[in-house]
Amino acid sequence: MKNIVLACDELNSILMGCTQYRVVCPTNIQVNVDGVYYWYQADGTQLDATALSFSELSADHKDMFAVESFIDGSGNHVYIVYGYGWKGTFAGGKFFKFIMYTNISSYIGSYYVFEWTDGNGDGFVDLDEISVTPIAQG
Repeated sequence: MKNIVLACDELNSILMGCTQYRVVCPTNIQVNVDGVYYWYQADGTQLDATALSFSELSADHKDMFAVESFIDGSGNHVYIVYGYGWKGTFAGGKFFKFIMYTNISSYIGSYYVFEWTDGNGDGFVDLDEISVTPIAQG
């Protein structure tokens, strides 16, 4: 068994990754008519805590990311990390490497959504600016 990690910035890449592994992704991103991003569970349930407006995302000081996991047909543990924007994806990569992966056995859910807020206003993702408590999980 191998651990496979995919970090992607575009939703199409995520969907292609899930298609390649012949699974239904545990979550997906949708934007409502008011320009608010949400994660949705595979069954269509909107995860209200994951709301982030386009204007908040465009300000470059806040983003969210999901870490999804599943076992593929060969028994490999596959992790997919992606954010609403590139900073969310970057935050997700840092968080996965330095926080999650070092204690991966404690993360038994199929998805976790975390939030990054630029606490010092420098526009850069610092590890201590990422909330370690998921805002959604399942």
